[in-house]
Amino acid sequence: MDFSGAINNIILLILGVSTIRWVVAKIGIVPRYKKFSFLVYDEYDSTVAYKLLEDIGFPVNETKNNISKFRLVKDINALDKLLCVCINNITKSDDMNYYGHKTVVPTHYYIDTMGAAHNKDELEIMAKAILDLCGKRCRQMPDFIITPKSGNPYLSYEIARQDSRIKTILIKSPHEGSFLRNRDEESMYINNEGVYQLINQFTNSKKERKLYGVAVDCNISGGTNLREAMEHFNETVCKKYNGHIESVKDAVVLFHVDTTIDINKAFNDVGMNIFRYFDLTDEIKEKLFKISKKAKHHIIYNDKKYLAGIVDIKAVLLNNGLLKEGT
Repeated sequence: MDFSGAINNIILLILGVSTIRWVVAKIGIVPRYKKFSFLVYDEYDSTVAYKLLEDIGFPVNETKNNISKFRLVKDINALDKLLCVCINNITKSDDMNYYGHKTVVPTHYYIDTMGAAHNKDELEIMAKAILDLCGKRCRQMPDFIITPKSGNPYLSYEIARQDSRIKTILIKSPHEGSFLRNRDEESMYINNEGVYQLINQFTNSKKERKLYGVAVDCNISGGTNLREAMEHFNETVCKKYNGHIESVKDAVVLFHVDTTIDINKAFNDVGMNIFRYFDLTDEIKEKLFKISKKAKHHIIYNDKKYLAGIVDIKAVLLNNGLLKEGT
């Protein structure tokens, strides 16, 4: 009998069973409190199995990291739920409003995703949508996310709450009064809030691969704020720790609020990528607003009263090339 081969088969069997359970648990297709759910969610024997493999020298952590790169679709209704969040938080003004930092956009509509972040259910929907988009479009799930401090930090914190492996870093803008202008290590920690935890992660880890991160915000217009945050982080943190942290090149948002500029080109021209679910026009915002006025209360994605309207919006997005993900 080939003893070495038998040991290898046992190792693969242990790892295979534990990995399958881990994947099934992460997808969430088995209700946690149903009969026999302990076969999926019982953490004790999985911990023992991984400990056993570690003791005999098997690269368990490396294997887990590779598993985290799987592009698993976690919520097939993410797009519908996100459209409902937009419907629930859209307002219309009789006067023309203008927003944007360098690219000023005129519109009568405003989708208050910052306000939505104060609603527990909608915050969870937005965070999960970002994680789903990372799983679909990014080359792996991020080790960390960066967000402009003037963006939506509530969303970033919720993402990290839903996936505790992800570190959150808030990037201060040079326009903020608390921005420290000294070019030393102290300013790096102050202007990139939370970066210490990221540095501590690779300092206390045996991982040989570089940490991968993405930039995150709830939505985007011209994209200047997000690109500047990425450039600042790359210039200050990644340059100093380039042996441990990859430069941030990928940005993930829920949607692009208008079609004034080619947002893909704006990012690609500086060597970056931008991923989102859809782009909006004022005509589509009008459709969202009409459903909002008809509902007069928060709606959920599977409410049959508004299903036809949501299907219509998705069709318009698709037919006009504005649906970027979630078809």
